[in-house]
Amino acid sequence: MNQTKETGRLEKASYYSYFLGQNIIYMLVSMYAMLFFTDYVGIFPGVVSVIFVIARVWDAVNDPMFGVIVDKSNPKKGKYKSWMGFAAVGLPIVVILLFSMPEIGTIGKIIWAAVFYLLFGMLYTISDVPAFSLTTAMTNNINERNTLLSVSRISPIIAGLLVSTTIIALTETVGWAMGALVIAGIGFILMNFMRFNVKERHVAPATNVSVRKIITYVLGNKYLLIYYAGYTLYATCSTGIFMLSYYAIYNLGNPNYIAILSIINTIPMVFAAFLASPICKKFGKYAVTMAVCILMVIISVIYFFVGYDNLTMVFVFSALISFLTGFMAVMYPMFTADCIEYGTWKSGERGTALSFSIQTFTTKLGQAMASGLVGVVLTVVGYTANVQQTDFALNGIFMMMTLIPALGALLMLVIFGPFYKLRESDVAYYIAENAKNEIRTERVRADY
Repeated sequence: MNQTKETGRLEKASYYSYFLGQNIIYMLVSMYAMLFFTDYVGIFPGVVSVIFVIARVWDAVNDPMFGVIVDKSNPKKGKYKSWMGFAAVGLPIVVILLFSMPEIGTIGKIIWAAVFYLLFGMLYTISDVPAFSLTTAMTNNINERNTLLSVSRISPIIAGLLVSTTIIALTETVGWAMGALVIAGIGFILMNFMRFNVKERHVAPATNVSVRKIITYVLGNKYLLIYYAGYTLYATCSTGIFMLSYYAIYNLGNPNYIAILSIINTIPMVFAAFLASPICKKFGKYAVTMAVCILMVIISVIYFFVGYDNLTMVFVFSALISFLTGFMAVMYPMFTADCIEYGTWKSGERGTALSFSIQTFTTKLGQAMASGLVGVVLTVVGYTANVQQTDFALNGIFMMMTLIPALGALLMLVIFGPFYKLRESDVAYYIAENAKNEIRTERVRADY
């Protein structure tokens, strides 16, 4: 197995730049689409929740099918880079239109929101699945791939900080349409460096994947299913990211705390992102995931009972929870890569893009369901935009910052803990066996 480093600094930087640009755009939508639709456009929260759920139902079909399309294709301009190049143009345009809603009446606004939110989800898939799969074409060095995957996960943290600390002030100055234009423009520039500097050195041949093979591969990869079943529930309950603006404005009583909380949340996540790889190397991803989930349950429950009257304690608990969240954000593509090796060994099919499409789908599903859950809870507690909230509504917002995320970590423990048996030593064995099988296959092709 080749363990020589194959990627240079400029190539790595361009790869990370793509993810940073993509996530700047993604964070704008994931963190602020709900707030924009409810507080600025005037769409009822329950209707927004329905839009988000419908989009994820469509993703259940769209994302795996796109993964298959990528695995089956080999465009001249790059198996993965061709799709990424298309998304680097289309994704910014769609997001600008999403936040440029004209005055077209309530029904018109709902249709506008639904159409462009659906398009955003599809283009995000086109940008995300090939980007993760690209690491397998950039290098055959497993450690180098893991580094590319883990470091790239810092980009959502940085992107979240950049967007959350600027977007409200920006939109108050120039409006949401121009604000989205600025953010999407930055994303466009950052995403397109990869066109010139990233190379596909080890391109897998196009595979003849049928619907039957898709079903067989996915259902046969039990560890992929177990991990993402747990992670989807964890992400579904991760309502805190969507509630930060509401929490700062209504519970803490000052919109300026949005930026402060964003900074406090980001710094610990960056530390966690850098620490995750060496800690996982020492203790294993399974043990780290279990410890993170247990601590998240304990700290979030304590936070709920302490309350938010003491601002210092708010900042301390926010930092602790963000530190733990950072580990989860970095590790999930590592689990996907492990599951790919297991699936290849078990089925003989290397569904790289298909596996990463499952990752993309479940990530979007969890976050959209979290947005939908926010809309449901806000409706139940009687939230009304731009007015002083009742105590019942404030408690509902605070629960979405504390107890509901704790429930997600607990559900992850219940599903992941007893059933996920894949360990680093197993993955090393599967990698070695897959390499042997690949060599044998190449010899057969050569003889033929």
